[in-house]
Amino acid sequence: MFLEGQIIEFLDDDQLKVGYVRKQERDRLQVVDPRGRHISIAGDRVVVVHQKASEDGFPGYARELSEKIQNRQIEMDVELLWDSLGGDQREFTSAELATLFFSESSPESVSAVF
Repeated sequence: MFLEGQIIEFLDDDQLKVGYVRKQERDRLQVVDPRGRHISIAGDRVVVVHQKASEDGFPGYARELSEKIQNRQIEMDVELLWDSLGGDQREFTSAELATLFFSESSPESVSAVF
């Protein structure tokens, strides 16, 4: 998947972090975080792909995105979600759980479930 110019969330020390993909080279991504730091990550650490944006507009979008995700997390009722699974023993993706709980699998809802 080509990710240059996309806003993503990636795993860093078992936490999701937001970043802007400045450049993609094979399986490595050059990412800018909301504070302007440049980091290199492996492409397989990307969990959620949000939308295409300009690098200049990224810090503002990152703030808005964080607020949306926090609001979704407040809505989450983990006990209700587990009850909704009905004892199903298979593994679920974050997108499947978001669809089950929020009736949609938008990037924000997938991130909140993750």
